[in-house]
This record gives sequence, C-alpha cells and structure tokens, in this order.
Amino acid sequence: MSRVVWVVAGGTAGHIHAGLSVIEAFDDDVHPILITTDREVDYAVTEGLNLEVVRVQGAGLGRGTRAIFAAMVKNLVTTSSNLARLRSLARPDLVISFGGFHTPLVSLFARARGARSYLLEQNAALTRSNRLVGLWSSRIFLAWPVSLPKSWLKRAAVVGNPPRRDLLALTDRQAVRASLGFEADDILVVVTSGSLGARSVNVATVAAAELMAFDEQVRIVHSMGSKNGLGEPRPQIEASTVNKHYRSLGYDSQLYRYLMAADLVVARAGASTLTEIALFGVPSILVPLPLSPNDHQNCNADIFLRAGASVVIDDGNLTGEVLATALRELIADEPRRLRMGLAAKRLAHPDAARLIWEEMVQV
Repeated sequence: MSRVVWVVAGGTAGHIHAGLSVIEAFDDDVHPILITTDREVDYAVTEGLNLEVVRVQGAGLGRGTRAIFAAMVKNLVTTSSNLARLRSLARPDLVISFGGFHTPLVSLFARARGARSYLLEQNAALTRSNRLVGLWSSRIFLAWPVSLPKSWLKRAAVVGNPPRRDLLALTDRQAVRASLGFEADDILVVVTSGSLGARSVNVATVAAAELMAFDEQVRIVHSMGSKNGLGEPRPQIEASTVNKHYRSLGYDSQLYRYLMAADLVVARAGASTLTEIALFGVPSILVPLPLSPNDHQNCNADIFLRAGASVVIDDGNLTGEVLATALRELIADEPRRLRMGLAAKRLAHPDAARLIWEEMVQV
C-alpha cells in the first residue's frame, strides 16, 4: 500500500519549487498531494503538473494593524471550507511544510490525523508560520544555520534548500553562455530583483548602466520582474545614453540559465535566488529587502557575506553610482571574483531533497 505525503507549500514560487524538488526524491510507491494557496503565483508555478494539487484559501499577515486584522478575518471566514477540503483528501502518513500562511492549519490538521510532521525553513530566520509548525514537527530541516529555541535543537538539521531538478541538469556553463548569445570573454552581469521586482534595484541598475556605457566588455542583463519595475520589458532609457550591451527583461521563468552563465550577479537575498547563486558558484552583490519578515533577507545575506561569497549593499544606500562602483571593483579583480564564486559553491546543497526524504522515512 502506497504512503500518502502531504507537501504544504505556497505563497511564493520558491516555497513551491522546493516542495516539488522533494516530491521528485520520493520513492515510487509514494502518493504526494501538493497543498498550495489560491494566490496567482501558485497557479502559475503548478500549471500543467502531473500531480494532485489542492488549494487553500486565505491570506498572509500583512504590515500594520489594519492589514493584519483583514487577513485574520479572511482566514477565519475560510477555515470551514478549508477544513472540509482537507477532510476529503487521503489520510496522510507524513506531512512536510515549506512555508506560506496556510502551513500551520494544514500541518496541524495532518498531525491530528496521525501524520508525522516535518518542516523546512528556507531562510536564515524563522518565519511566523514556521515558528508555529516547528512546535509539533518531528524534524526541522534548515537551509542555513538558524537561531532556534533551545528545545528545538535536537530536532534540527542543516540540509540546505533543495534546488530544482532542471537546474541540476545544467552542467556546461560555456554551452549555456553560447546559447544565450554571449562570447567567452564577455563579462556578464545579471541583475534580478525577484519575480515581482524591486523599484530601488531597478532604478539603480538603469543608472549604473548609463555610467558603465563605455565598459565595452560588460554585458548587463536586467530582470525587472513583473511589478515594481519601470514599465514593460523593453529598453528603459534612450538608446543613446545606455550601454549598447544592456538588455532588460520582465520576469523570466528561466532566469536561472542567465545566473549560471553570469560572471557576477546583483540580487535581493531571497532563499531561492541564493540557492541558485550557490549551486552555480557565482560571486554576487546582494541588496537585502528592507523590512523583510523577521529581517530574513539580511540574515540570508549575512551568511554569504561571512562566507566571503558576496558583497552586501544596504537598500537605503543603493544608487546608480554606488552600484557601478561596486561592479567595476569586482569586474577589475578577477582573482577576488574567483574566490567569491568558490565560497558560494561551498554553500550549495545539491543533495538536499534526497537528504530530506531519507530522514523522513527513517522512522
């Protein structure tokens, strides 16, 4: 008889991709059920999957009293329908949570039905939902070292954040560079501010591209994201004032190919982006999202800074001139970039999905 495993992940593409990576590590006799939210990003990431997908309604806690109150009201209203939906599913033997506002409800419900509960914290600081799920989880998997309550330490293990399988299949960097149209001696700088985008990073990047207009070997690929950008995916400033080798994109689901090809990455410090930077061993300039929940992006960036893998620029100090100066310093110092890339590579955990599954089935 096959085991049933509930995989609870949603709200961001990074949570779902990590969940899918662990599902791919499951034994053949396992019946996985992916439980996500009704957010647009969840639909986009899970579209076309040959997998049982169930969606939970509700809202995450925003900032400010009014936003938190509105989310609590919505979650209370949807609780009854969500529980009915969960009761209709096959009884789980195991449940693993990756993050999202729905994870405490689903994990606790599965635990009440006799399932062993597991948790993966993808960031270097516990989120609010994962602080709850960790209370009853048999094992707490960590992507990076995290400050935990003392009573949790015996249940915790650093295993890494599972990268997507299609990333693991990329092994020939030069072939990827060539397929994207770059020469071997090009200095490729890839800038990404996440799937939604970040205006501060986008504005600074466009300004830096102007200042670097005569750096002939530099190629800048700028992924602006779907929101908080400067408009539709197109050159964002007059052709006469921008480096002819600057290319702007909207959100590109295959941005990881550019990351692998890059000589240098500029990015926020989200868990998924850092996982890919580490996997490909790319030096980076990180601009953590200010006021991220539990300050997790600064915590994430600090891991890479202390390892010697990244330079960190505070968002409040970010300008085109500051970014251009940092880029030029690293571009001119190839030995330093090589050391940073090796340091990033040492932070990678390509076997994380397999390690998580092996621990889940030990008992």
